[in-house]
Amino acid sequence: MTIGAPGLELSGLSCRLEIAFGGSRATELRAAMERAWTRCLTGLPDPADAGGLRVELHAEGERGSHGEGVVSGTDLARVLQNTTQSVTHAFVRAQAGSLLMLHGGACSDPVTGATVGFVAPGGTGKTTLARRLGRRLGYVTDETVGIRPDGSVVPYPKPLSIRPASGTGPKIETSPDELGLLPAPDSPRLTRLVLLRRDPSHPGPSRLTPLNMSEAIVELAPESSSLSSLPRPLHLLAELLQCTGPVLRCDYAEADELAPRLLEVLG
Repeated sequence: MTIGAPGLELSGLSCRLEIAFGGSRATELRAAMERAWTRCLTGLPDPADAGGLRVELHAEGERGSHGEGVVSGTDLARVLQNTTQSVTHAFVRAQAGSLLMLHGGACSDPVTGATVGFVAPGGTGKTTLARRLGRRLGYVTDETVGIRPDGSVVPYPKPLSIRPASGTGPKIETSPDELGLLPAPDSPRLTRLVLLRRDPSHPGPSRLTPLNMSEAIVELAPESSSLSSLPRPLHLLAELLQCTGPVLRCDYAEADELAPRLLEVLG
């Protein structure tokens, strides 16, 4: 059985995306999405249209829809996690060729807008770091840092995907409001980029190492999305790094120790 619920419009990375709901548990699903996506329910006009996504939550034994642009399932937490991934992919596709997009998180000084971006592959502590920093700085994103050619940062304050206490099962999509994170300032601007390199065997405290331009580009390029779609992508990246100063590589063992170091970097 398929039952509808009123749709939602999400905003992020200067995009808008229409969410349609279906399934016999559509009302439950919509309420959970509203709780998780509080900071992306702005209703403000965004220049880029990311299209639409259909999300369905069914009872056991019911058949859901399939195909591109559909997220369907019977486990609420898993459907929410898959929806977050699909929304992010839609926003990234919509901004290909317009924004420099790095796989990482960012937080900003709530007064000056000075922003530190921390770039890393998945599973290296970006969400943990965003939670720690977001209690002192404005939470910009924990997933995709979108940067305009002038160095301004486009917020994407998505839910934070938090591992359950059991350590198994889907992540819990949690609103930054529920976690008490500060809102991003109106005009965040990239001040410094930090490359996170987690090594559980790293001895002693975390270590910050400045990278030269070529080293930084070589390490940042694999952590970007649609870099080749930008005009003069390597020149654009080099010009950005000339304005922000050397990229810092941070070698560390545990993410909990990173927040004080990045607060120092931001000054």
